[in-house]
Amino acid sequence: YQVVKDLLLDLKILQRESNFTAEISSAELFSTAGESAAKTQIVAPLKTEGFSPKHNRLWFALPALVLLAALLFWYLKPPEVLGPLRSSEIESWKSELGKGASSRARFSPDGKLIAYDASINGKSTILLKQIGGGEPRPPKQDDSVDWSPIFSPDGGRIAYCSERSTRNGTQSGIWAVSTFGGSPVKLVSLDTRCQRLIHWAKDGTIIYFEAKDDLHELDIALEKTTQLTHQDTSQFTQRYFSFAPDEKQIVYVYRKDGQNDLWIADKNGGNPVQLTNDAADDSYPIWHADGQRIIYSSNRNGAKQIFLAFLDRLPPVPLFNSDSDSNVADVSSDGTKILYETFRDDSDLWGVRLEDSKEFQLTLKSGAEFWQDVAPNGETIAYQAACRSSDGGNPLKCLILSQKIMNDNRQLQSNDNRPFKMSDDGFNPRWSPDGSQLAFLRLEAVDNSLWITSAAGGDARKLTDDGILFGGFYQLPFNPVQTQDYQWSPDSRSLIYCANRGGVSNVWKAEADGSIEETQLTHNEDKNKFFLNPLFSPDGRRIAWLTRLPGKQRKIDWGIWIFEDGAARQIYPSDSVLGLVGWSQSGNELIVKSAEYGDNSALKLPVEVSLLGLALDGSAPRLITKLKETFFQNIQLSPDRKTLAFVTRQDGNGTIHTISSTGGTAKTLISSNDARVYFSNLAFAPDGKTLYYSKQENWQKISMINNFK
Repeated sequence: YQVVKDLLLDLKILQRESNFTAEISSAELFSTAGESAAKTQIVAPLKTEGFSPKHNRLWFALPALVLLAALLFWYLKPPEVLGPLRSSEIESWKSELGKGASSRARFSPDGKLIAYDASINGKSTILLKQIGGGEPRPPKQDDSVDWSPIFSPDGGRIAYCSERSTRNGTQSGIWAVSTFGGSPVKLVSLDTRCQRLIHWAKDGTIIYFEAKDDLHELDIALEKTTQLTHQDTSQFTQRYFSFAPDEKQIVYVYRKDGQNDLWIADKNGGNPVQLTNDAADDSYPIWHADGQRIIYSSNRNGAKQIFLAFLDRLPPVPLFNSDSDSNVADVSSDGTKILYETFRDDSDLWGVRLEDSKEFQLTLKSGAEFWQDVAPNGETIAYQAACRSSDGGNPLKCLILSQKIMNDNRQLQSNDNRPFKMSDDGFNPRWSPDGSQLAFLRLEAVDNSLWITSAAGGDARKLTDDGILFGGFYQLPFNPVQTQDYQWSPDSRSLIYCANRGGVSNVWKAEADGSIEETQLTHNEDKNKFFLNPLFSPDGRRIAWLTRLPGKQRKIDWGIWIFEDGAARQIYPSDSVLGLVGWSQSGNELIVKSAEYGDNSALKLPVEVSLLGLALDGSAPRLITKLKETFFQNIQLSPDRKTLAFVTRQDGNGTIHTISSTGGTAKTLISSNDARVYFSNLAFAPDGKTLYYSKQENWQKISMINNFK
């Protein structure tokens, strides 16, 4: 070592790693090693003879040696050992529609109350609950959609994000209400959607909030907002900002080199310093009251675990392990209590025959099975399965399995119909039209890649190196945002997909055998325009796709484009949300879905959906039908393009319907008898006589560690 500081730092790291080794048992959430290891002293033999004159200079070094010994003792002394952490449940519920994990439960300043949001009757609502018990209660009564509550410094008020219907559409803003009830007061209207409230300044004059993944401040008296940070908008990463106790610095999530790590910076984003640096996906940081530690969630082995990071750059340590995702929510003002939220999902595959509405179950396992696709022969179904129970484990990190279909419940008791593993990592599987291959996506460090395996499985190979665009998904129910994110050609020889290369979206094609390099089909140069949902025509001669482009006044401009004879052209623009359903029976018209909302984020709840017939010559679309209270993302066209299936949410229960692709009267196929069971991701059998789907349930729980030091 060149300097003593380096030696001391390494010694401290070794000591901290030794003392924070976790021992997890089924009875306790966390325990450290019971006793510190005995330290061995090494004592040099002392001579009784006195110092000679030539050794007198050692007396001058003695004070430095004493100081060094003191520093060594201070660095090497064992930290106070954490005892077993006690955790208690505060509230739990079976999730209703609209559930999300974007906001956090919060402590009141005295630590006796918590405020949180939950979905009630399909609407996000603020609730208050005593730590000691009792039923949760809303602090107000109105029809607004509210989320992300936070207490004022004196605990007398609660501020929250809110959306309210007006004559001109939906208005976002920040509102406040007395903790003890009363009429809410608008603090400010916003031109963009508030993601979450971050912090209410100690002097009560400023509220900090996150919008468009950046930190903003609201001057309450002036009703003025100011953007403080200017993060990379191409990352699509939620920051989860948290303030230091002295309100001078922030901790947040930043994605670099394919990793989501924690960073610390000034509150305006200046002087950023990386705090964590590992492959685990870090999120939900909260600054501890001592100002020296940060508690956060870190995805380890498919589940978010609670970790503790240190500002002195020592290695993070786990607080406890769980099979469910644990999202850190808040830390009490005295630092002794930690709020965290856990989630659990169950999702099994089912089928129903269209002729007699007879339902049968395909899977019966713990965890989640979803996003299924039936092989062209109708005998095998491929799907993805999550090993963990929380939020599908990770919907983008799953096993890809296949199994035989028996069309009745015998397969639940059959030992001969066990699932076969096609891949140990992937999502969104799709069979080739000839049934010889299965394609799927895989989430990698930087982007999504496209993979192919044979129908026998076990020989997966990567088809693309630079990644492709995935349109995202909703958690409850598990519905992909787009009808499809890639597609096989009708002859099974190639696949098309949208990719963002060099920051620009375009449509690309890759040969299934990998014989030639992928081909760029379109030549878009607008970095603000995103391409989604590519779709081959039945004869393979044309390709349709969807575009979205930021518009004016919080609107998104949508468009339907066609690629034909080597040229691309837009055939339909709209400021309503658009989606591609498929091609008409004739193959000369597109079936398009449309809803009167500015962005897909507003469509996680059922809405009125217009189905349109869109000619390719750019003429005005014709209305096929309107579907009431329908999940926009869960509308599917049968392989023969004669029948549409969709899911509605009327009278509180989910219902699957079918209707002719040319319009007419809808037929009810099957309904759920439990309002908290959801149908997701409809998929037709190749003959169009059976419909497959998953049934999903979700549980949420707020818990508290009450003896943290």
